[in-house]
Amino acid sequence: MSSRDKDVATAEGSEIALSPWNRSFPLVLLPEFPAFSGTKLTYWLAFFVVLGVVARLVRYGLCFPLWGDEAFLAVNYLDRSFAEMLLPLEYHQFAPLGYLWLQLATVKLVGFHEWGLRLVALLASFLAIALYWQLCRRLFKGTTFLLAIAMFCVAYPVVRYSAEAKPYGTDLLVSLTWMVLLVEWLYRPEQKRWLAALLVFAPLSALLSLTTVFLGGATSIVLFAVFICQRRWTALPWWLGISTAMTGVFFWHLKLMQPSLGGTRLEEMQETWSTTFPPSWESGQLIGWLAETFCSDIFMYPIGGANHGSILTAISCVIAVVWLLRTKKYTMAGLLTLPLLLNIVAAFLHRYPLGGHVRFALYYAPCVLLLHTFGIAVFVTWLSSRRIQLSKRTFYGLMAGCILIAVGSMARDFVKPSKSYNEVRARGFAQWFWHDEGIEAELVCLHRDLGVTFSPLAYEWGYSSVYQCNRRIYSPRHAAGEPVRYDQVSNKHPLRCIEYFAPGYPYDEAKKAAWIAEMEKDYQLTGIRRFPFPFYHKDREYRRTDYLVVYEFMPLERSESESAPRRSAETIAREFHGKFDNAATQKR
Repeated sequence: MSSRDKDVATAEGSEIALSPWNRSFPLVLLPEFPAFSGTKLTYWLAFFVVLGVVARLVRYGLCFPLWGDEAFLAVNYLDRSFAEMLLPLEYHQFAPLGYLWLQLATVKLVGFHEWGLRLVALLASFLAIALYWQLCRRLFKGTTFLLAIAMFCVAYPVVRYSAEAKPYGTDLLVSLTWMVLLVEWLYRPEQKRWLAALLVFAPLSALLSLTTVFLGGATSIVLFAVFICQRRWTALPWWLGISTAMTGVFFWHLKLMQPSLGGTRLEEMQETWSTTFPPSWESGQLIGWLAETFCSDIFMYPIGGANHGSILTAISCVIAVVWLLRTKKYTMAGLLTLPLLLNIVAAFLHRYPLGGHVRFALYYAPCVLLLHTFGIAVFVTWLSSRRIQLSKRTFYGLMAGCILIAVGSMARDFVKPSKSYNEVRARGFAQWFWHDEGIEAELVCLHRDLGVTFSPLAYEWGYSSVYQCNRRIYSPRHAAGEPVRYDQVSNKHPLRCIEYFAPGYPYDEAKKAAWIAEMEKDYQLTGIRRFPFPFYHKDREYRRTDYLVVYEFMPLERSESESAPRRSAETIAREFHGKFDNAATQKR
């Protein structure tokens, strides 16, 4: 008897699940074909794993320019320490503390640039492939196993967020870890080490991912149901410890980060997510809204999209859930559906979005892909019962479709290595400006170097975040962390102060005039230049134009009788803040 058969036999004797869970490994199978069995199956599996890794490396290697959503969070790694990550984040951002620390540690280790900011997501995606392999190894075999692995490796949302400086890829990894640890225990219930692993992982997950509450909550409910229905009273302390560790650290974490998620910011997030919250029962729109939501972004695996673009995957998932319930595989049904049900509850409470964009539900990707695999296998089994046999060519077609998804996504990334051309233009300008202009002048950022801002709201919203990140990456002085070289400022090497100006936000002209007047005590303003940054929605619809404003100063020549040294722009800024703030206070 093989070791696997022994494990199954042991599990059968223990009657661990609500239904004969362990007797159902594998749960459901596609027909076996010679072209996808034995050694050939191993080659096919290796091929899709390599394809998945290559697709992720291509996305990462193309080094997309940072876009707004990434830059909003990345700005917070510019100057902060680990302790300062507990303070309210800039640009009204909120992220798990564990993720912020991982990102900050990576930036300090390898540098602040596109590669470093996305390295955590890339490594998380590689670990996710390994965990999903282990998960499917317990549930499927043969061609079903191959189909499950192929779809996960090429799924476009999973590939895309393997190279993005946001916590969505970490959400996926945390969800998979919950699932793998639970299934491993269900597969070998006599081994308490898996319960111990869940106990250790529970508090860690709450620091790494906010969506852990959905998979962690589902795991807790499944464990409790198993223990109660099988009267495993001595195992209840394990459940209590896992659940308490996860929920306790989760709410402690939220309280710890409360300054970043104050009442105003929570209201702002809720307003941003307003379209992702369910309408009221009285409106009569709830059923249609749910149908649109579940047939769109949440289920776009391996491909799909908005406007019912994921309807086939949604139907497949419904077939799988019905089959799991009819065959009394309640444990698996609970594990794969409870996270989404908890998300629905959170959406009704206006605490977390449901739909709106696939990234918000990336944590649910493993559940969707498993249900999709189940659904396909059940449908094929049903066809077989009607004497309609699935041909080898049909399965070749499925594999070819998976390959085309991966190749198509890589080709698309090569053709357009950016989210939009707004970011391409912004990065191209930064590469030219901060390098070439910095050769013949001393460049100083008004906001970051001098702390002078005439429009504070412009640095709370909008593309000023992209400007700040690109400045740090492509300015040789800022990237090296060097101070401003005021001693080199001369008529041949002027001082140029840079301001990011976003029309539409309140702007303090009096403060700007006062700052220029203060600067002119030591420097001569020789010119003001503006560089436009037009922005287009989806590269088509013109929205607005922001500007980079450059104030150029030459040093005033002092006579021999003037013994006072020329002040630096940084010194002037400090003195200016004191004078201007006092004047503003007296005026009020």
